Amino acid sequence: MRISINDIYNEEGEVSSLMSDAFSGYKNTYQLMSGLTLTQQEIKCFQDTVFFEKAERGIYFSLLGKQSVYSPADLDSLQVSYFDNDVAGEFEVKADEVRSLVQVHFESELLANALNEKQAGLIGFLKTLMHKIAPTKSVVCLPITNKSHTNIKPLIENNAQRQLSLVGQIYAFAFLALEQMQTLSHMLSCNDCQSKLFNVQNLLEADIGITKELTEFAYQAGLNADALELGFYHLVGQTVTQYRDQIRLKRAAAMLRTDHYSRSEIVAKTGFSEDQFEAMFIRQFGVPTNQYGQVH
Repeated sequence: MRISINDIYNEEGEVSSLMSDAFSGYKNTYQLMSGLTLTQQEIKCFQDTVFFEKAERGIYFSLLGKQSVYSPADLDSLQVSYFDNDVAGEFEVKADEVRSLVQVHFESELLANALNEKQAGLIGFLKTLMHKIAPTKSVVCLPITNKSHTNIKPLIENNAQRQLSLVGQIYAFAFLALEQMQTLSHMLSCNDCQSKLFNVQNLLEADIGITKELTEFAYQAGLNADALELGFYHLVGQTVTQYRDQIRLKRAAAMLRTDHYSRSEIVAKTGFSEDQFEAMFIRQFGVPTNQYGQVH
């Protein structure tokens, strides 16, 4: 199916009755002030669907997830983009998949005024950063860092009564995202920073069943935690936690293919609980641990 995503919602932001057999979800749009809009959206498809949509010119900060969003931990990434003109695009959602979006849209003049910058200066600054970070793309993708959780949480909550305080929180969220882009841009041009990131990668691969805080890895590498999260995600394509968990699961899988360890020994070496280990193992390899040795 191909459809405009705006055609599936009614005026209340719910999936219309005509579309309820194919989709579920909602869309809340808040015009917080002239030039500033917050959108909260979720869509689940019951059949493969290609959605097309339009976006007005301006600066977008888009929080994306592949599940229902109740906290910042449910989000996968933050995308920052800028469009000189109105644009159109499309994206695909497979049957039974969920896509969640929490999006802030600024008219560039409004954000420039808040930063005490001229509009042309802000746009030039953004384009320069975006070219350094993602030279072949029109969007910069950042991880959801621990530092950003505080600023993201108010954007997820559905409370139109807090409009004044929400505006301030949105500005704080946008300012932090711009600061993170600057940090990442610096790290990409800093050989010492990149060496530190590779060092963290080595530390993670040597980390066997010992649960360390992110700040411990950052301290060992000589970075602050936010810079580590930003740089590592850009370098590896995964968060520090995702990479560490993947390494531990691969190590566990290798142990399961031998007769040298009991399952309880293997779980203990990963640092996960029994339930955590089994759920993550199935998600990673598609079979439970008691079947893995039989098929590999």
